[in-house]
Amino acid sequence: MEKLFSYIISNLVDNKNSVKISVSETDYDLKFSIKTDKRERTKIIGKDGKIINSIRDYFKAISKKFNKKVYIIVE
Repeated sequence: MEKLFSYIISNLVDNKNSVKISVSETDYDLKFSIKTDKRERTKIIGKDGKIINSIRDYFKAISKKFNKKVYIIVE
């Protein structure tokens, strides 16, 4: 799931080197943290948060298969 998340996020931005994704996993949840500069952050979030909300919904549906809760944080 981490590779898929990295693939999706890296294809949204222009400068792939400016994006840092960290993953922390416990028994019940999985937390993705995205750190990037402001211009790339706007591409990840999208207008009115539509892109990031779609990504969150997608990974929420996948996470039910693994019985985990997914958190996506854009810093």
